[in-house]
Amino acid sequence: MILSALHPRWVKVIFLGGIIVTVSIFLLNFYLVGFGVYGDGTGYYAPLRSLIFDGDFNIKNEYEFYAQSASKFGGGVRTTYPLPEYSKYTLGMGLILSPFFFLGHFVPIIAQG
Repeated sequence: MILSALHPRWVKVIFLGGIIVTVSIFLLNFYLVGFGVYGDGTGYYAPLRSLIFDGDFNIKNEYEFYAQSASKFGGGVRTTYPLPEYSKYTLGMGLILSPFFFLGHFVPIIAQG
């Protein structure tokens, strides 16, 4: 392999450079569009949010919110297609990502005091 011929220090530099490029592209996209989660991300997130806050799997109200929320920077709406009542995605990915969901939900609440 090419990386095995490199000094371990250069492998770290290349790895960190890749992370910096990836995060920079995400932040640039977020700045230009106004949001960073699209189709699948919203689809995986909506059933978890609906289960926790609504107590059901009907995601129509989540998608109604997404359809009405416009980008802060670009002005485009997130959802332009007919709103589903139930997700075509499984809850599994939402459960796997739930620690980040709770972190993103409770850190601002705790920070506000």
